[in-house]
Amino acid sequence: MRKIDENRARNYIRKHERYKKWLVFALCVSLLTGTATLYMLNKPATAMTEEALDSVGIVIPTADAEFEQELIELTQENKENKAEEEKSGDAEAVAVEESKKDASEDESV
Repeated sequence: MRKIDENRARNYIRKHERYKKWLVFALCVSLLTGTATLYMLNKPATAMTEEALDSVGIVIPTADAEFEQELIELTQENKENKAEEEKSGDAEAVAVEESKKDASEDESV
C-alpha cells in the first residue's frame, strides 16, 4: 500500500512540475508575441516627423504659408463679426429696456 501511495505522489508531483514548465513557456511566448504586436501597431502612431511618416508609408499633405495666413485672417474676421454682433445685441437690449420703461411710465400716468 505504501509503495502505491508513494508512486501516486511522485506521479502527481511530476505532472505538476511539467504543467508549471509549460505554463511558464506559454506565458513567455505570449508576452513576446504581445509585445511585438503592440510595437508593430504603435510604430505608425509615434511617427511625428515627415521623414518618419514617409518611412512608415503615411502621406499627410502639409499646409503652406498662404493657406495658414488665410486661416488666420478668417478667424480674425469671425472674432470681429462676433464682437460686432455682441455690440449690436447690447444696443438692441438697451433700446428694448428703454421702450419698456417708457411703456411703464405711460401706464402709470
